Order: sequence, then C-alpha cells, then structure tokens
Amino acid sequence: MPPLAYDLLVREGAWLPWLDALLAGYPAPANAAVGAALEQLREADEGQRKAWAIALLSGQFDLLPAALVPFLGAALQVAWSHWLLGLEEGAVVETESRTLCPACGSPPMAGMIRQGGKETGLRYLSCSLCACEWHYVRIKCSHCEESKHLAYLSLEHDGQPAEKAVLRAETCPSCQGYLKQFYLEFDRHADALADDLASLALDMRLAEDGYLRRSPNLLLAPGGE
Repeated sequence: MPPLAYDLLVREGAWLPWLDALLAGYPAPANAAVGAALEQLREADEGQRKAWAIALLSGQFDLLPAALVPFLGAALQVAWSHWLLGLEEGAVVETESRTLCPACGSPPMAGMIRQGGKETGLRYLSCSLCACEWHYVRIKCSHCEESKHLAYLSLEHDGQPAEKAVLRAETCPSCQGYLKQFYLEFDRHADALADDLASLALDMRLAEDGYLRRSPNLLLAPGGE
C-alpha cells in the first residue's frame, strides 16, 4: 500500500483544514456562479465534503457538482503535495505495474520526457494528486500497458514541426485512451498541471477522434450539475 493512499486518507479527513484555509483565503468573487460554489463548499458538513472528495478522486464525477471541482481539487492537491514532501527518504517504493502513483495510488495526469544528464529521454509520469513523478518506460500505454500501435498527435504551434512539439498526446487504440506528454528538450519550463490546462484544444481534438481521457486533472475534472 502506498504511504499516502488516497482512498484511506481522504476518508480520515486530515485534508479538510487545507480546504478551510483555501476557502478563507478566497476574496469575494465578482462572478455569481463562483460565489455560489464557494458558499456551497463552506456550508457543507464534513461528511458531505468527504463524499464529494471521494467521488472526485475515484472518478465518479457525476456524484459531485462540477462547479466545486477546481476548489476541491486544489485543496486535495495542496494537502497531498505537502505530505509528500514530508515523507522520509525511501518511503515511496515503485510498484511492479507502475501505472499508478507509488506515493498515493492515484493515476498520472501527464508524462514528462526529461532532458539533462542520465535522465535525458526518460519518461516520468506526474501524479494527478500529489505531483510525485515516477519512471515509466516510453512507448507503453500508461492505462492498459499495451505497447503496440501507439500513435502520437500534436497541434501545430508557431510553425514547429510535429517532431519538435513540446506537447504530444500518446494515443492507444487498445483502450482508446490517451496521455499528454511534455518534451522538456523543447521547453524546460513545461509544467504538467498548468500546461495541461492551457492545452484543452488538444483534448477537444482527441475527443472528436473518439479517444477518452484516462488521466484526470483535478482542477478540470468533469462533474454533474
């Protein structure tokens, strides 16, 4: 079991003070919908907050209001990232399959193709919850582990050829899923969370082609009404 197993810790509720701190720090929003979402979170009791968080982290997006996702997701990410930094060296041990985060058990949000030294060209998956990064071989689906017939899709950007695109999506015909990958060789400042949010056009293109997003972004996950 990973040291920060999300399915256990989310129920214990040690992350709730982080949510309270974030809610207390938000200024009064000018947007009525944002204000309503913040108020809904503030008024919810501990049990309801936990239920929404469990739904979000388990991918049951229809069980929580979509407007709450970015605020709830941000609190969860801050809490788990803080706990990750507090772990002792050697506490995180990579599992055999490596499709889930070895620190908390969450799925990856994106892949980072590193640049520099012995790690040049290696792929590391970035956790959607705690931001831990772990090595995962390239040309292998991070969802179903298939390695055949994977393809790569990128959008034209500033006239750059596809082979020099900072962002490319690895698509898998076996599970019809995809994972965004950032190539640090072409932009060493690429950030999995921020650049994922900034590249929704690629998600839309992949959805049109019939691919499913298997890697959640907790600030953008779909939700119910």
